[in-house]
Amino acid sequence: MCGFTVVLNRAGITERDEQALNACIAGMAYRGPDEHGVWRDAHVALGHVRLSIIGVANGLQPIFSKDQSLVLVCNGEIYNHRDLRARFEAEGAVFQTASDSEVLIHAYRAWGDDFLKHIDGMFAFVLYDRERGTVICARDHAGKKPLYYAETTDGMVFSSEVKAVRRFLDGSGTLNAEVIRQVQAQRYSLSETDTYVAQIHKVLPGHVARVGREGGLSLERWYQCATAATFEGSYDQAVEQTRQLLFRAVERRLESEVPLALLLSAGIDSSAIACIARALGHPLKVFSAGFSDQSSHDESHEAEELARELGLNFTRVVIDQDKFRKELPKILPYLDEPNGDPAMFAQWYLYKAVREHGFTVLLSGIGGDEIFFGYPDANRVQVDSGAVQPGRLARLMGTLSVSDLGAQIELLNYLVRKTVYQRSFRNRPVLPEVTALHERQGQTALTWPDLEEPTLEEALDRRYSRLLRAYLPNNGYFLADKLGMAHSLEVRCPFADRDLRAFVATLPLAYKFPDYRAKGLLKDALRGVVPDRVLDRRKTGFTPPSMYVLEAVKAYRNRHFKTRLTTLAQVATDFYCADLLAPRPAETQIS
Repeated sequence: MCGFTVVLNRAGITERDEQALNACIAGMAYRGPDEHGVWRDAHVALGHVRLSIIGVANGLQPIFSKDQSLVLVCNGEIYNHRDLRARFEAEGAVFQTASDSEVLIHAYRAWGDDFLKHIDGMFAFVLYDRERGTVICARDHAGKKPLYYAETTDGMVFSSEVKAVRRFLDGSGTLNAEVIRQVQAQRYSLSETDTYVAQIHKVLPGHVARVGREGGLSLERWYQCATAATFEGSYDQAVEQTRQLLFRAVERRLESEVPLALLLSAGIDSSAIACIARALGHPLKVFSAGFSDQSSHDESHEAEELARELGLNFTRVVIDQDKFRKELPKILPYLDEPNGDPAMFAQWYLYKAVREHGFTVLLSGIGGDEIFFGYPDANRVQVDSGAVQPGRLARLMGTLSVSDLGAQIELLNYLVRKTVYQRSFRNRPVLPEVTALHERQGQTALTWPDLEEPTLEEALDRRYSRLLRAYLPNNGYFLADKLGMAHSLEVRCPFADRDLRAFVATLPLAYKFPDYRAKGLLKDALRGVVPDRVLDRRKTGFTPPSMYVLEAVKAYRNRHFKTRLTTLAQVATDFYCADLLAPRPAETQIS
């Protein structure tokens, strides 16, 4: 896992470009504390910081082809690099490094512009073809790794971070009020292409960008997931193939030359990774989050029970409310973009603890809910017979008894969350200054239905397509990348596996959502692998107690005298755009 910045200047790389590039590399050293490299020719300069995981002793970037005509910087992991390396070496190719990333150069040589179809991994990279005078940039199919870009006066700049790109805009730019509106209303940006700075954009997941020393930028899709049910086998066959793909997805993410651990909750997804890794002969060290007030959010004791059953070394990371409140100002600078998801706190503490224990790679269950229909609220979309699952309140009331203290506590906690937590975080007021700026800019508001894949026939598939397009790249994977890299930690997600996601997409809805059971297919695939008590327990979210978040927001507000700030999303946008939130008569600029 790494970070990079690449600048193309058609008029020629200047001393100022080099100074900005060196500042970018220094500023993202936490993404790659092990090595750094900078290279330039007359028109292109590339800088890279490296977190060494594969090819530790010999993997410095930029990486060059033998004839020096191709130059590469890459952030991520190529999971099928061993298969590709063996193929290319059998054909006479000579590798310059032991890095998994180098296979991208040889794949490009072998297959030309179609080479990405042969790559399995999580990545964002820039490949400079010096003979063609072309810079090629691409992002993985799921959007696991970030890739930003902007036009400059004489060219383009690409980077792993927004703040690095801004250095080449002289630190200026126009605030994108629509993105800020999305963050305050939704906690995170929904936009697939835009950032809070209007001049800075994102390469979409599964897309490749090309720009030359002459001519403009071109963007095209290199990966398209199936949008139709083409699988013709039985349900049992679908279950078996899902199980096989899960095992392969986990196995591929276990390769590492440095210590590797697992983030374990009591949920199905991370438990599946733990059990599969154990079955494959890889007993992982596991970490779980607990809270000092013993709240119902704390699943660490159940996670410990599974770890003990599997014979895994277990560490509970206890999150204290007082420390929680003080950490918010430390977290915000690493986000790189405004984000108001309270899950950032638990992730921050966990990643910090994992790194302090000497681990560099962490497996996580992020992404399982989105491909296996794991969200009860989303599942209450009418499908086939129109059956609707009962809400959680109805289920709690239906099982409540005078003697069941646990059920009473759960119901009370649910009601408190509905009144306090939902008022503060789910109704999510947008600051008037943002609304006014949005109106002045005349932008159209992006909504969830705009993100639905229109070619999908089933309403439930369309509902989950929103999460795959917006939630995961802009929030789930976003937080894993930004906060993991803040602690020089690579986060790998087996449920983001391209083959697994592609296969599930080919299944009919009756297989993906059997008998209207959330994660029914996944549970059936894991029977006999994961204990039944884990598969059958109710779903809980990976978020801290609401009062933790409210107190952190209050402490920030009091410290900075921003009395209007009431939500975490407002705090995040205030941190990045405070000078833009006041109404101004002219076009508002970032200073």
